[in-house]
Amino acid sequence: MNNESPPRLSKPITPAERNIRIQIEKTRATEIRLIREISRPKILIETFPDTTKPGQFYVDKAKLKYQSIQESHSTRSISRKNSKSILYASRSRVSPTPLIKAPIKPPNTLQLSEFIPEWLLSRPDFTDAVKAMEISEKQRLAQILDVPYLNRSENDKKIINSYLESLTFFIGFPGSVIKETGNRLIKQCFCKGEKIIVRGIEADCLCIIYKGTADVVVDNMVLATKNEGDVVGEITLDYRMPRSADVIATSDCIIFKLMRDDYETAILNIKRKEKQKSLEMLKFITFFKDWSNMKLMRICTLLNCRNFKKDAVIYERNDPSACLYFVQEGSVDIFAYVPLEKYNKWPVSSCQWLVHQVNREYLIKIGTVTKCQYFGEYELKTNSPRVMKAVAHKNSVCLILNKEHFLENFNESEIEELVQEGFIRMPTLKELQEKMNSHLDSRTSSENALLDALKVNYVNLQGREDVLDPQIKKLNPWLNGFRKRKAESLESLKNKIVFQNSRSINIGQIKKKK
Repeated sequence: MNNESPPRLSKPITPAERNIRIQIEKTRATEIRLIREISRPKILIETFPDTTKPGQFYVDKAKLKYQSIQESHSTRSISRKNSKSILYASRSRVSPTPLIKAPIKPPNTLQLSEFIPEWLLSRPDFTDAVKAMEISEKQRLAQILDVPYLNRSENDKKIINSYLESLTFFIGFPGSVIKETGNRLIKQCFCKGEKIIVRGIEADCLCIIYKGTADVVVDNMVLATKNEGDVVGEITLDYRMPRSADVIATSDCIIFKLMRDDYETAILNIKRKEKQKSLEMLKFITFFKDWSNMKLMRICTLLNCRNFKKDAVIYERNDPSACLYFVQEGSVDIFAYVPLEKYNKWPVSSCQWLVHQVNREYLIKIGTVTKCQYFGEYELKTNSPRVMKAVAHKNSVCLILNKEHFLENFNESEIEELVQEGFIRMPTLKELQEKMNSHLDSRTSSENALLDALKVNYVNLQGREDVLDPQIKKLNPWLNGFRKRKAESLESLKNKIVFQNSRSINIGQIKKKK
């Protein structure tokens, strides 16, 4: 018989222990590899340049990624619409419309930033490449116009269109008009002191000041200064009139010109529609119902359009009264300033009184001017600074008639009639003060009377044993709401105070003569 003991079997390994051993082996292998890489001698090859890709490479890559995403979204949305149209067409036995690929919007820097990872945005060479791209687009604009528009690339045309869209003159114009205008622009340079427009000659072009500044001069008198982005010469071009003023460059200028034939083709029809819209608006005003179309068209040619955002101040008190305003869209609130003086006095001794004087100035709304109405005529008649404040109630569009043109086209009787038929009547200071005092007095007396009538033992309602206790307690929620509304009303009244001053005066009593 063999006395040897049987071989001992190894303990089985659990899955958790197996995973731990695998992780340990991986860690050891990684440490050994890193040690070998660090200890390995570095080989420098000077003949090969740095393989780091430039920032512009990532800019182009982000553009392609953005375009592919936009294309996939547009195709997907159109395919959904077409699937519905095919379903409806199958029911109505009408052939479905073919799939049309939507145009891809050109990418811009703000949209591209959503597709660029943070590690790439943190690279200084990438940010420099983006800035250089933006600056180069603005600087290349003058160089692009040296190339005939048929030979310009699509990217160059987009740069021109984006520049025109940023100008105030082209706000609201359709994209097709802006595109056609960009294709027709030509460039011309002027030195300091050179005349861009000569007075008396026939109007042949529209001028856009791209670089530099210029003065509008009549009889050696500077009427206005034009800066970069301003447009000159459009009024005389509309009616083929001779130039009414000289435009002289005050610095070296780069001018973009749109010749008369191109202007009439691209822009004049749009402006004529705007003038027709202004003419129809003026006809809705009662004051102009007896005016001829020729006279109204003369006024329309002198009107300038301006947009005001909600709560934008159109003019403030003491501003010069330089314009008459017609509301084409939206509405405008008119506010008046009302100064009030309040006195409180009480005796401090047998022969002396203490008087506390409080001076407050309130800003109250006296009216709202809506579509097809006008405002600002009162100060034009009196030739005085503004005494009221005008604020846009919501996003509004106003047509503005300058003071000089107003006085040229309206005689004294027409101005008087315009003020009398105005939509906002300017009350006198005495009327405003009386109205404000009566409002404050009635407000205080009515609130106090109501609270006095309802505050019968209000603090000790829980201790009353009257039969009316349940009914009185039902007034508690209403009374709390009334007090809350009173506090809110008082807060809104305080917000109307634009100025406040107070002082105390000691006044001695005058002794009567015996």
